Amino acid sequence: MLLLRGERGELLHALSEQRELLLITVRGITDAQAAQRTTASDLTLGGRHAGSCCT
Repeated sequence: MLLLRGERGELLHALSEQRELLLITVRGITDAQAAQRTTASDLTLGGRHAGSCCT
């Protein structure tokens, strides 16, 4: 693993931690469950906007 110093390194580390937490959150759910909207937002746990035409 490449260690970066300074603000960029801190940001990349924080993003890596958040990605790990998201993967824990979605562990074991189906694609259909990940595609469901759970809030008023169009964003889903699968990381797509509901009704998105792109894959």
